[in-house]
Order: sequence, then structure tokens, then C-alpha cells
Amino acid sequence: MFLSPSALKNLSLYGDNKALDKTLVYNIILFLILFPSILSGKDRDKIVFHNKNLPLSDYSIYDICEDHKGYIWIGTTNGLNRYDGSEVHIYTHKHIDSTGLINNVVKSVFEDSHIRLWIGTDGGLNLYDRDKDNFILYHYSPLISGSDDSGNIIFIDVEQVVEDHKGDVWLATKKGICYVDTIKRAFYPFNEYFKKKKNKDAADFVSLVSYGNDLIGGTRGGKLFRMNTETGSVQQLFFENKIIVTKPIVSIYKDKQDVLWLSTKGDGLIKIDSIIDAKVYSRQFLHDTGNKNSLNSNRVLTTTRYDTGHLLVGLDNGGLDMLDLNTFKAKHFLHDPYDNKSIAGNSVWSLFKDSDKRIWIGVFNHGISLIYSKRSAFKVRKNNVCDPHSFNGNPITGFAEDKKGNMWITTDGGGMDYWNRKT
Repeated sequence: MFLSPSALKNLSLYGDNKALDKTLVYNIILFLILFPSILSGKDRDKIVFHNKNLPLSDYSIYDICEDHKGYIWIGTTNGLNRYDGSEVHIYTHKHIDSTGLINNVVKSVFEDSHIRLWIGTDGGLNLYDRDKDNFILYHYSPLISGSDDSGNIIFIDVEQVVEDHKGDVWLATKKGICYVDTIKRAFYPFNEYFKKKKNKDAADFVSLVSYGNDLIGGTRGGKLFRMNTETGSVQQLFFENKIIVTKPIVSIYKDKQDVLWLSTKGDGLIKIDSIIDAKVYSRQFLHDTGNKNSLNSNRVLTTTRYDTGHLLVGLDNGGLDMLDLNTFKAKHFLHDPYDNKSIAGNSVWSLFKDSDKRIWIGVFNHGISLIYSKRSAFKVRKNNVCDPHSFNGNPITGFAEDKKGNMWITTDGGGMDYWNRKT
């Protein structure tokens, strides 16, 4: 977008004040484009959903992740997708290719503090090799030593990949909580607890989060466990306050205040206030047909913070809820086939907030919906003789955005500037 000086004169901002520097008008237009205010902080009832028509390998999305380079990785029921802001690159399993994905059902995508990108699938674990643009397979071993004497490859589901406070990588699997050995390129149960016959039913983990020196994990049977990463000790946790959970704890979200939010597939949303010994003191949020401010469904799949005062809650066939953390009242956002600015569908499988504070919403069978970040004020960028990284000149004559989202800006007498918007 570029406006000529003659077009600028038609703007009241320019015409009403002859002494106004044309440079200011150019800068205002530039900032309007670079920093759009999509959402109103005063009226959250009018969230605008931008439905991204990306050519993905599949439109049912389990997980979304942003790596250190700004690429968005999207795990689906049929392959892994990398989005660079312009194009989508698809990775899938191929029987004759040992460097491809081990399985096409991608449940978890996670980049650790060592900028290693891990892919958890229904067939096991892959590590992405950036230099070769392919994948390294990590084998599962049922032995604590990390070696399977039979030499057979065992395929098990990896539901989630997390990193603890020391930088070690752990997995939620059907065989319990597993430790990833980056030397042996294998993963295995860290504790014999989940191998014992009486505990096998409790070993089917579907969610995991790092919490201090511990890992907190939820199972398909609605059980909650704590495992100490230093000692390997395992402890089952029990809900107090008459809260009963029997449905899968499919997601555990830790917010910036270290509050844990449990998403259950039938028992609503649970906010953990404290864990004392083996007792969990919490609050449960359930759907109430007589209360329009309650959750829209008890089948909660995922959560993330919208801002400091609101939590987004993804529901199965219930759309997206926004929970006010002061009043605990929920507002509901549902798909409207006659409104292209409504959410793409009513089953929200995944939520992710990127480095630009945009909310990525993975909708079952409908791809991606996007909520852009709120911006209440403009951040002014201009020439500064003391800053070699500032613009070369203030009179801006034109600009363009490249495929990576960076800006090329031409100035009057200062040449051309390249602006990396992330750095």
C-alpha cells in the first residue's frame, strides 16, 4: 500500500494543518499498516477470527509450535507442516525413507532450550535435523537401561514432549513417563512404578508439564501423578473439595503465574490452587444449562492465556470460551456459517500464542483460525544519529514486506532500510 502526496492532501489530518510535516503523515500510515489494532480491549465480545486457508497436509490439528527462527510448525492427523509466513512445507511418513517421520499422526511439536525440535507421533519420537531437513528416529526401550536386548523396534504413542528445569526432555506415553536419552537416541520409562502389573492401568499418560523439580502428568483414566526428576519417585495425587475426575486429563497448561489448568474430556476445567503432599486443592468449572456464563461444554481440550485477566478454553463441539479470571464468567464464541469472521469450527483441538502474541487456534477438520494481538498504542520508529540500527532517514517514501515478514523501507535521501521485525 502506498499513498501519493496528492492523495494525502485529501486526508483531514494533512489538509487542516498546512504546517504539518508530510513525513509525519507517511509515518502514521506506515504504523497503521505495521501495527493493526484488530481487537478492542473494551469489547471482547467482538473478537475477529481470521481463518487461514493454508494448504496443510490435513485440517485436524493436534499441536502448534513456533521455533526460534519464527517458523510455525503444525502437527496434524496426517503429517507435519512448517509455515514460514508465506508457504507451507509438508513432512509425511514414507515407508522407504528412514529419515522421514515415523508416523503421520503428529500429537506434539516442541522446541527445547537447546533449540532442538522434537516431534511426538503415534509411532514414536523424531528429532528434526535442520542441516539435512529430515528426521532422526528415537527408539523406545522397555528397559530402564535404555537398551532392548531383543533388538526389536517397539512403536508406542508419544502424546506430549516437555522439558524440565535442568533441560532434560520427557515424554507422556502409554508406557508411563519416559526419559529421552540423547546419547543413545532412545527413550524409556524412568521409574519401575509404571511397569508393575497393578499400576499398568495408570501408565497411559496423555498430558505432562514441568512444575518446579517435578513433572505433573495426567492419564487417560483421569488420574494425576507427580514424579520427581531428581529421585525418580512417583506419587499419585488426589483431588480434594469433593472433585471427582474419571475422564482423560488431555492437557495441562501452566501459565506465567505458575497456575496449573487441567483440561478434561468430560469433567470440565480444573484450576489447581495448591498441591500439599498428595492432596490437590482446586476449583472445577463445569457446564450448567441454567447458567449462560458457565462453560459451554464439559469436554475441555486445551487452554492458553488470552491476557492477564482472561483464559481461552478450547472445547469439543462447544467452540471457544473466554473465562474471566476475576468473575469466572465465560463468554462463548461459536462458528457462524454466515459470518466469515467467526471461528472456523466448534471443536478446538489446540491453542498457541506466538511471539507476536497472536493466538493460533487449531480447529478439528477446519484448519487454523487466528486472533491478532491487541495494540493500544503505536511504537514510533525513526532516525536516530546515535543508533546505527535506526532508520537512515525520517521522510519515508515507500515500503514492502518480504516472505519472512521483514520490511524494506525507502527513505528520501537516506537510501533503503531493511527492518527485521523480530530483532
